[in-house]
Amino acid sequence: MTGWLKTIFGPREREGALGARLRQYPPFVLPHPGSGGELSDDQARENLANWLQQREPRLATITRLLHDDAGLDTAPALAAPRQHAAALCSALQQWATEAWPALPPHPRPAYSHWLHSRRDGDGLVYSMLADLALLLGELVCRGNPAWRWGVDLDPQNIADGLLTARRIVLLADVGGHRFVLDVEAVVVARFLDAEAPAQRLLDPLRQLVERGLRGDDFVVLGGSG
Repeated sequence: MTGWLKTIFGPREREGALGARLRQYPPFVLPHPGSGGELSDDQARENLANWLQQREPRLATITRLLHDDAGLDTAPALAAPRQHAAALCSALQQWATEAWPALPPHPRPAYSHWLHSRRDGDGLVYSMLADLALLLGELVCRGNPAWRWGVDLDPQNIADGLLTARRIVLLADVGGHRFVLDVEAVVVARFLDAEAPAQRLLDPLRQLVERGLRGDDFVVLGGSG
């Protein structure tokens, strides 16, 4: 665990080092960008198929970045999420607080730019954020097998224009209920709303992962984790 936290207490790299690394970062191209109302069910499924096909190489990509830029080791948490994920997530929060502000400003309106980005070019940062979401989601799935990667194709959610609609999320079917955990949106919010007190002070990445590992959503509606 001390290896994960060494950047908090050890020497820091020069300001903007993450930005330099990001310029060389391999893009995690999204086949079909857009909001749920702009995509078809088939396009959403193709996005998911690409996500799952690229899972292992993208985990390797984010693991290298976190090692090189933050001195973090993801292996213990991926192997035993219930024991080690919380500490890794807190170290990621510290890294985001220290390193992300030096990244170039994002275009406005920010959330629309994210949803419509292929995650390359001026949207390359969203490849890093997608990879980080993949990592966090894997911690949840490996630590609580009730969760799986999927796309939200619920007709009511699509009709209501929910952010999750036709996007890649974690899904769980427990006690006759369908549960949705939007990992990528939490990671993107940590980046786009970096100055919000809740993002800086409440450790949202750790909260998300611990919520998924415990199965908090299932308990609230009378299910079991």
